[in-house]
Order: sequence, then structure tokens, then C-alpha cells
Amino acid sequence: LPISQVLLQPRGGWVVEIMSVVEHAVFLLAVLSWLGVVLYGPGRVPPQGEGTSELPELLLRAMGAGKFNQQRPFDGKDGWCKKCAYWKPALASHCGVCNTCTLW
Repeated sequence: LPISQVLLQPRGGWVVEIMSVVEHAVFLLAVLSWLGVVLYGPGRVPPQGEGTSELPELLLRAMGAGKFNQQRPFDGKDGWCKKCAYWKPALASHCGVCNTCTLW
């Protein structure tokens, strides 16, 4: 066999078959995730007045450390978006591309 065929072809076996199935599954999930964002958009903030964020106490305390972030301080409480003048849940942030608050 020419050296190019030897180097480009993986050895056969059950490991190669399993890895092929795993790689195809990961690729399919990535494409489906991309299609979901393209067709339906990112996570949307609930309409005005539809409840507040109910995060577990442990998560609220852990997110409280975010207030020490000097560039973009955050915490686990609901807040007000200054850019779109809209009440947003704790895990929402303003997206500069679509110019709305999203849950990403």
C-alpha cells in the first residue's frame, strides 16, 4: 500500500466504530442546537409582571460574589436593564447584537 493510504486510514475495530457513532451524535446535537437558536432565538425574558426569579439560597449566596467583579458586577437578584428600560430576571443580560435582554 502507498504511504498516503496507510496514514489516512484508521485501523478497523470496535473502538473506531464506537467513536464514529459518538462523533456523528455530537455533530448532530451541535447542528440541532444551532438551528434552535437561529429559528427561535436566544432565551427570552418573561413578559413584564410574570413573577420573579426563584433561585435556591445556596445559588443566591454563590452569585453574591459577583458583586466584586470590577468590570461587570452582578448578583443573584432581579434587576433593571438600563439599556432597554425593562425589568429582568437574575440570570438575564443585555445582548448588544439583538438589543434585548436574553437569558444567556
